Amino acid sequence: MRNALLAVGLLKLLGVQTAAAQVALPPTAKAADGFASANYSFGYAEMKTVTGKVYPVYVPLARYGFSHELPLFRQESDMQRLDAEPQSILVDRVASVQTTDAYFEHVVLAGKPQHVLAVRTVSGPVELFSYVETKRIHMGGGGGLRRSIGYVPYLPKQHWYLRQQGTMTEVLERNFVQQMTAYFASDPAVGTGLAAGTWTYQTLSALVVAHNQRLVPAGQ
Repeated sequence: MRNALLAVGLLKLLGVQTAAAQVALPPTAKAADGFASANYSFGYAEMKTVTGKVYPVYVPLARYGFSHELPLFRQESDMQRLDAEPQSILVDRVASVQTTDAYFEHVVLAGKPQHVLAVRTVSGPVELFSYVETKRIHMGGGGGLRRSIGYVPYLPKQHWYLRQQGTMTEVLERNFVQQMTAYFASDPAVGTGLAAGTWTYQTLSALVVAHNQRLVPAGQ
């Protein structure tokens, strides 16, 4: 009964919008290779809305994040139809999404929603979130779940967001060294690595992991 009520509530929340599915590509794949090896699948997730309600849904298993709209199916059986097409919910109505292996959260900077669901890539005292911009493409024929429209990630357009003590901060590539030197001022090792060129915008994930390990040694 509870699941039925959740489904009804989600249907009202969604309205009648539909959306093409998102295509997940290997992060290291070149564009030409990506089309051939595109991985298109939906998986179970728990979606929390900005009102605090949690809904069981099925979302694309892509780890690039989502902007503006999140494609989803309400039930597993909905995906089995030959004419299956996901509905969509505005990202601004979503607080977070937890899949079996990834956690996404709506990016809010200085109290302003950024219309983006970013994936958490590093947990710990300092969290790191990532969002990669995508490009809409035509994938060719196919019915059912193999829709003809997809999205390919544009890896040079990766956005990083740090969160510490509840405050999220966007990392700016144009002044990366200066910003990170100030942000991690309490950790001299970070400043040394930045000055030596060890840490760059592309290796931010490793920087945050190393910083967190110094704060919380292994085994504690």
